[in-house]
Amino acid sequence: MEPGISCCHFLHCKGGSFNLCPDTKFFATPPVHGSLANQVVHPADLCFKLPDNMSLEEVAMCEPLSVGVHACHRANVNAEANVLILGAGPIGLVTMLTARA
Repeated sequence: MEPGISCCHFLHCKGGSFNLCPDTKFFATPPVHGSLANQVVHPADLCFKLPDNMSLEEVAMCEPLSVGVHACHRANVNAEANVLILGAGPIGLVTMLTARA
């Protein structure tokens, strides 16, 4: 599931760049409840079918990994770069692994 629900009215939203919507509502950001549940009601166009060959554990790491890869790409991290990772949660850990790679 895409955790951000855009307004679907702005030009960015209609063009598929819903991540640029200033009115995006995210799970677990008040007043919206989180998504730690067996079932969640969510717009169908923001849900994606999982590949049969991926475990739930692998799929769960896709979003944190994408954040780490994007951060390292934006910061032009290379083999000689020194980086500071603040936080040892999933995003911090995969960002560290991405920087090392």
